[in-house]
Amino acid sequence: MRKFPRRQVLGLAGLAAAVPFVSRTAFAQTYPTRPVKLVVAFTAGGTTDLLARILSPLLSERLGQQVVIENKPGGGTNIAIGSVVNSPPDGYTLAMTFATNTINPSLYKSLPFDYQRDIAPVSGLAVALPALPRLALAQAYPTRPVKLVVGFTAGGTTDLLARILAPPLSERLGQQVIIENKPGGGTNIAIQSVVNSAPDGYTLAMTFATNTINPSLYKSLPFDFQRDMAPVSGLADLPLVLVVNNDVPAKNVTEFVGYAKAKPDKVTFASFGARTISHLAMELLKTSAGFEFVHVPYPGGPQIITDLISGRVQAGMDALPNSLAHIRSGAVRALAVMSPQRNPAIPDVPAISETIPGLGINAGTGIGAPAKTPPEIVERLNRDINACLADATLKSRYADVGAVPIIFTSAEARARIASDTEKWRKVIEQAGLQPE
Repeated sequence: MRKFPRRQVLGLAGLAAAVPFVSRTAFAQTYPTRPVKLVVAFTAGGTTDLLARILSPLLSERLGQQVVIENKPGGGTNIAIGSVVNSPPDGYTLAMTFATNTINPSLYKSLPFDYQRDIAPVSGLAVALPALPRLALAQAYPTRPVKLVVGFTAGGTTDLLARILAPPLSERLGQQVIIENKPGGGTNIAIQSVVNSAPDGYTLAMTFATNTINPSLYKSLPFDFQRDMAPVSGLADLPLVLVVNNDVPAKNVTEFVGYAKAKPDKVTFASFGARTISHLAMELLKTSAGFEFVHVPYPGGPQIITDLISGRVQAGMDALPNSLAHIRSGAVRALAVMSPQRNPAIPDVPAISETIPGLGINAGTGIGAPAKTPPEIVERLNRDINACLADATLKSRYADVGAVPIIFTSAEARARIASDTEKWRKVIEQAGLQPE
């Protein structure tokens, strides 16, 4: 029996099954006469699916028939490829191939198909992909919800700012922005989860001043914040506030320092996380004023206030938005804001520099994305986030909690991160704090 090359056998087999008396040339000239199915081995909304859907209308127009996307996720792409291999070889069922298909033969002992033998390559889609207009990718983005990861517990200050931003940003993007809280590890857990996610604009990080501090406080981190995170935009500056339980007799910073000195190593001082900016501000205050305390770290701001009101801790370094309502109600007493100037939300509370000249701290927040996120998507996000920050309603809501919006370009956000990282390195060195 005569042996034909694989592609020729596939062509003849398909021809015999579909149109046995028509020449292959005539068949190709009439193809296609019905919709063509393109099987994608990943869930709808993913990067590979998005690229297939960008290609689909362009290819449909050229073919004169609709190209229909069918998602068959699972099995490391093997389910999708198996379905295409077992379909009639008539050009009406195609596979969106992926690098995984060249890896799987070495990872699986037994596959129900031989990828090189059973799939006839049609085009270099993956290779040709960069030729697809990058602008089209940005214009199509987003096609599914966007996740914004916050490194603190729900109900805290950073979480509050994220949740104020989410509705107007969702409206501008045309997709829901979902807040996901990943507290712990001095925000490193949240940042690592974003750094390790796909750089497609669907997983963002709520960045915080802590992220510019951690490189000087940790000997080894599983990521490099400046290298692995693409700054998208600024968000807001948050003042820190020194608050005490009402049973503490101090009415100002000078009296509090005297009270702490009279009770060495007995005053409990709460932060919203070990080695966060809250903790660092406490250490700077201790070094500047010369007193000692017992550090009580919490995973977020709400727990600080709860235990401060109950008397479980005597003092706390909290973000103003988290404490503001309790300060105004008289449930806790504010001794100073840690920013260089007084804050309009509590104008009667002095700035720390009024007692300790030269001391002043602002906690900046922003939005980041994994490095290698397409610049067009970063620009789209930056434009929409800045539009939200410029809106009078959002500005008013941020002002109500003592936060000041920061409108930055991506480049300006990157410059501030670099500047703050160096600033905190010097501060930590001068304060004698040792990296862990």
